[in-house]
Amino acid sequence: MEKQFNINELLSSNHLTTLFKEGAVIQESANSFILLLGDKKPYLSDLESLSQNQILVYQANYWDYVDKSKDNASKNAQNLYYYEQAFKIDRDHLCLLTDRLITQLGLDGRVNRLRIRQDHFADFQNQFDWSQMQFSSGRLRKTVPFTKFEYDVQNFSFWLALDFALRHQDVGFVYGFWTEHQGYLGKTPELLASFENQTLTTMALAGTWSNQIHYQSLNDVDAKTREEHAIVVQDIKSRLGQAESTETYIYNVKYLNHLRTDIFTKIENEKKFIDLVGRLHPTAALGIYPRDLGAAEEFSNLELQNSREIFGAPVGFLTKNYARIYVGIRMFKWNAINSSVSIMCGCGVTAQSHLESEWAELITKKNAVCKMFNLNEEVGSYT
Repeated sequence: MEKQFNINELLSSNHLTTLFKEGAVIQESANSFILLLGDKKPYLSDLESLSQNQILVYQANYWDYVDKSKDNASKNAQNLYYYEQAFKIDRDHLCLLTDRLITQLGLDGRVNRLRIRQDHFADFQNQFDWSQMQFSSGRLRKTVPFTKFEYDVQNFSFWLALDFALRHQDVGFVYGFWTEHQGYLGKTPELLASFENQTLTTMALAGTWSNQIHYQSLNDVDAKTREEHAIVVQDIKSRLGQAESTETYIYNVKYLNHLRTDIFTKIENEKKFIDLVGRLHPTAALGIYPRDLGAAEEFSNLELQNSREIFGAPVGFLTKNYARIYVGIRMFKWNAINSSVSIMCGCGVTAQSHLESEWAELITKKNAVCKMFNLNEEVGSYT
């Protein structure tokens, strides 16, 4: 339940201890965030009973949608949670919290350093080769292979990474979930769906290139990238039924560029919104196309795909008459127990794709995540 905001209360030692042990943060707008503290519990009530001052978190695993044991309504209901305390907080006050916690933990002046353990190129190549076989047979037109860049770390601090992302404001939405020993942190450019004024808004965001490449217009963008984006637009519109869209345009997110098309449709209430979130995920930007559950299940069992967890899954918050659900990308997972950090990256693949180019795109995305959170890669390994 949302509480009256009081920064002095949040800065107290009791709240800082609770914040350190378990919580979540989800960005709402340029300078507004949802901060959640305490135990996370499933929300089991009907959405019609949601009160004006309640804030729910939507968090799913990517491959939930291929679970044949549950219908879509059941899957979506299981993805809603609430925390003991929920606050709306602005960027400056959130930075005060992270700064106080960093000082309290004795982390001032420290930098997070990573040393590569494994990049899983062979597993990525296996996904790529499987995809090309599906394209050749006519079964599929697009897939999204991914990899995990796994690192060894010493004295890694999630709070340093979060604080850096908060203090370097640029395009993208910060989201994170943590306990004392592990968690996820990301900064996604992609909105899966928002709900306001009985309108669902979504976007097709597909096709990626480095900001070192300066296309002047859509006609300059290569054919493979434009084809990939057109597939995503077609896919989203087919799932929503009646929907309007903007013209496609180039979208810059500081370290990367994408093609983007905004899409809108009218809906009645929160329940319909959550149903459509389940219908949208995964769009062709993050999933196979056409949506073939048999092919999806087969793909999900490939090495790495079977361990992607929340990467590419919907993540966000829901209140009465208002919601924002993002696509969980540009993220890393940290684990203090085994001293590891994993940066997860995916890329859209079609029949025109080349393995080397796609791997280069993953490197570009990985580097962008490092820059977003001030994660410093070092040569060598820890002994």
